[in-house]
Amino acid sequence: MDYYPRFKFDNIINSMILGYVLASVEGWPDIMGDYLKYDKLYGLFFVINLLFSAYFFMNLFVGVLFSNFTEAIIKEEKKGIHDNEEAQKYLDYLKQIDIVKPEYDFFKKEFSPIKLYFTNIISSSWFDNIIIIIILANMITIAIEFEGSSQYHTDTLKVFNYFFTSIFILECIIKLLALGYKKYFYIGWNKFDFFVVATSIIDIVISNAFNSKVSFIKSFQIIRVLRVLRVTR
Repeated sequence: MDYYPRFKFDNIINSMILGYVLASVEGWPDIMGDYLKYDKLYGLFFVINLLFSAYFFMNLFVGVLFSNFTEAIIKEEKKGIHDNEEAQKYLDYLKQIDIVKPEYDFFKKEFSPIKLYFTNIISSSWFDNIIIIIILANMITIAIEFEGSSQYHTDTLKVFNYFFTSIFILECIIKLLALGYKKYFYIGWNKFDFFVVATSIIDIVISNAFNSKVSFIKSFQIIRVLRVLRVTR
């Protein structure tokens, strides 16, 4: 072939330079594009190399440095109390204390039969597993959406969106019935879940209004913003 890549693996020096360029994540798509002119399978090599060298090993290297740095700071702090046995025990005791935000202590005897029923549902392992499966399936449907798809493909994804939104709304209602308003919004994750449900409902409402050619909604492009918020699922 007349064409030859700018970055080559023909010797150790060039290979090290190319490895450094890939690890720095600077301009690697252009380098990969040069090799894709030979064979499309080269793209798989560059993607795997990027995942392991740039993301895994570089983060591992930074993590080891951070761990050693933290350990050095701890040793420096211990120097002043090394000779004091009581102070050393007190420091070790403080390290074992987890600073956590207290949660409500739920007692089943305080619940009505309806709250007890829904509490048993949300506290069961199968409930969490089903929600996780629904979230993963929803991620797949969001990922396979692309511009220029057929009308059938778009309509199918829209039906799935309605289905998953209904599941999330049902989950929110069950938790509200089980915990009550104050206890539900006391937990941070529940606040986030409620935000996801609210944005999903607004997305559906605005989408249908957009289909009805409401001009002011189109002018503010609320649809695009809400579709981005769907990623929070």
